[in-house]
Amino acid sequence: TPTGRYPLSSHCYSPGVVSPDSRGNLVRFDPDPWPTWRLRAPDGTELIQEILIPRGHAATLITWRLVEPTAEAYLAVRPLLSGRDVHALHRENEVFDFEPEEEGDWIRWVPYPGLPGIALGANATYGHEPEWYRDFRYEQDLSRGYDYEEDLASPGQLTWDLEKGDAVLI
Repeated sequence: TPTGRYPLSSHCYSPGVVSPDSRGNLVRFDPDPWPTWRLRAPDGTELIQEILIPRGHAATLITWRLVEPTAEAYLAVRPLLSGRDVHALHRENEVFDFEPEEEGDWIRWVPYPGLPGIALGANATYGHEPEWYRDFRYEQDLSRGYDYEEDLASPGQLTWDLEKGDAVLI
């Protein structure tokens, strides 16, 4: 926003560090008819985030919109990717392929040969900026006695000008 950059999400990293700590930004959560969050940045800018996973489809729809559509605001999102079995955890490695295939509003990654790709459609601008995010800590797995630390790959950043309309990610 004109007053600065504000994180809207938080991650837990080992040894139990939450960063950035944006847990105080949640104004309201509604589970019905689908998960909806109302978030407020420290400057008062409010945003609605909705997630819909249609039954029977291998897809997820995420939207973000300003509560006051006249406010000047940009949204930046870094997808966090893995390429693993449900019973394994991912670690930083040199084999992970960060290079995207871009076609119109769609971006596709094939992190490892022989695995299904990840397709992402968005009305956003994509900037290719590969980075590893290390030592994510999964508290539920830790409490169950399972392996609980993972590294995730972020190939780049999606950016939306929210003054121009809602942000949509499929």
